[in-house]
Amino acid sequence: MYKREARECRRHERKDGALRQINLEMADRSSRLIRQRGLRHTRCLFLVLLALLFTACGKNSGARADANHAVSATSGVADALAAGIEKENAAAPGTSGVTEQAEGMTESSAGAESAADAPVSSGDVLPGHGAATERRIPGTDDLKSDVDVDLTMLSSTMVFSEVYNIMVLPQDYMGKTIRMRGITAIYTDSGTGQKYYSCIVQDATACCAQGIEFHLTDESQYPAEGEEVTVRGTFDTYGENGYQYAVLSNAVVE
Repeated sequence: MYKREARECRRHERKDGALRQINLEMADRSSRLIRQRGLRHTRCLFLVLLALLFTACGKNSGARADANHAVSATSGVADALAAGIEKENAAAPGTSGVTEQAEGMTESSAGAESAADAPVSSGDVLPGHGAATERRIPGTDDLKSDVDVDLTMLSSTMVFSEVYNIMVLPQDYMGKTIRMRGITAIYTDSGTGQKYYSCIVQDATACCAQGIEFHLTDESQYPAEGEEVTVRGTFDTYGENGYQYAVLSNAVVE
């Protein structure tokens, strides 16, 4: 009887030991499974965060490109002037003084583009039915008393810059006698048949053009379309159909 009970006890102990071993193995397996799932979740979370980081970087780069791109699109006149200045410096070394003044004009022109982009009102001046702070132009000290601004003494880049400045801030040139040389352009109003003559100048790269309208005292002297002309007149503005136009009035062909 005691032997049977002892055997039963040993058998129960073996069962208990086997059950404990099974429980330990299951617990260990569950622990490994939990760790593996945790690693998977961590990896997934890491990949998601990494994707979000790259997406954010891509958006920022695009914004900078658009901004850069936005900055480049609005500096066409300044870029053209700078390109012309560099070209002329390469062709004619030793003109550092003129270059500094030209670069100053380029910066003023770039800053004035925002004013040129503003909506046109009745007080704005349109460039020649065809606008610069007042500045000293190289060589004007030797001008005759009847000429205040002689654009024929300047290089093609600086002439273009100065004409652009005149059209942006015409009030600084009101009443001044201006001499300029360029190509004749004629605009004919289809409604009235009236002709408007302008003197057109180009920058050094020939990619941009500006012009000023002129009214001659002797109508028989008006040049033909496309003809080179040197004209001298008094800078003024006039109103027509609710707009203001720049003009060299009382002008003569030289």
